[in-house]
Amino acid sequence: MKQLLMMILLAGWSAQVSAQSGPVADYRFDGNLNSSVIGAPALSALAAGQSFATETVQGQSDQVLLFPAGAGLLLNATGLLTRNDEYTIVLTVRLDNFIGFRKLIDFSGGVQDPGLYVQGSTLRLYPYAGSQTAPITTLYYQIALVRESNGTARAYVDGAEMFRLNDTSFAVAVLDNANTFRLLADDTQSAGFEQSSGAIARLTLYNRALTGELPMVTIFRDTFE
Repeated sequence: MKQLLMMILLAGWSAQVSAQSGPVADYRFDGNLNSSVIGAPALSALAAGQSFATETVQGQSDQVLLFPAGAGLLLNATGLLTRNDEYTIVLTVRLDNFIGFRKLIDFSGGVQDPGLYVQGSTLRLYPYAGSQTAPITTLYYQIALVRESNGTARAYVDGAEMFRLNDTSFAVAVLDNANTFRLLADDTQSAGFEQSSGAIARLTLYNRALTGELPMVTIFRDTFE
């Protein structure tokens, strides 16, 4: 009897931990912009021209969303994040053009230039300095940005850390009052020059700053942990 009670308690504790540590939104682009996590909102398209297709994503056949330059996505994180300065966001994405500045994530609603960019062969949280050389070409990569509540920002490409910096000076990766991630499109400051067409295979959001999980993971298919 004691063993049965212990098993029940452990099962409940395990389920609680899993619920707390799992993603709060997970988009797989299986013919729609909905999240597989109940309660998360659907993504919004910034412009027309998007379409769904099947492509090979890091060795696996997968559904993806094709987007022309400027037709990125909006993810409204209201109700998903406990705080607007702590989260982990992961994109499995490819860009058709990686030369120069190509904006991946904007945190200001598209009205300011700072954000997460691919800049040539580096990943950069502008205006801070760029990362070490990243293996970014026109292939699919899993790009993760981790923002900690103490101001530390970390970025990863396919699980390898690209940079770790103190974001308290400019608070670039802190969401604005609208709590919206603006993805894969330029802001109004650069008049649309710093963006690329491409495809996205998955988008995942966590309500915490992942720590030890990221360096050990090279492909985010079904779960982080």
